[in-house]
Amino acid sequence: MTGWMKRYHESLKDMPTPIEAREIRQKLDTRGLIAYAKKQGKKIIDLSEDEKMMHMVVSAADHISVNKWQGSEYVEFSLIFGFPDDAE
Repeated sequence: MTGWMKRYHESLKDMPTPIEAREIRQKLDTRGLIAYAKKQGKKIIDLSEDEKMMHMVVSAADHISVNKWQGSEYVEFSLIFGFPDDAE
């Protein structure tokens, strides 16, 4: 094994393990989903998967930040996801 491969394998030992999908908290913002469906003039069952997923992702975020910069017509929307307290 060459020196750079050895260093690469050593660096892998220090990396944290990936977070598995089953470890991620998933919540659904049902109140928001109902309000969204009413606003769209649809029943929840008629919403697309993307529209439903939008309410799942937003409700799973630990922090939601919306910024509008002065003199700009654009809005920055940030979702920040944390780790469960028992995650290593």
